[in-house]
Amino acid sequence: MPRLPRISGQEAIRALERLGFVQIRQRGSHVVLKKLTPESTVGCTVPLSQQLAIGTLAGILRQAQVTPDTKLRSKKLSLIQEKWLYSRNPAAILERNLV
Repeated sequence: MPRLPRISGQEAIRALERLGFVQIRQRGSHVVLKKLTPESTVGCTVPLSQQLAIGTLAGILRQAQVTPDTKLRSKKLSLIQEKWLYSRNPAAILERNLV
């Protein structure tokens, strides 16, 4: 997985809400979000910390089933998407700069 940007828990929640997730509950400093899909329900837990650890952010994205193919409207998650895509296909960087 590529390098992920440092974001806060609140920024991660806002980005996930833009992808259709809804806050279900909060217990202490952890917020549970869920999203209904035709196949199942996808859920993830986000801690409300000032700065999420890289491994924590990667785990949240894995729980939320966010992939590079996901249409991301969030600026922060778009950055994650680009880095992820470019780490898998370095030639895409050159193509993007030439176009």
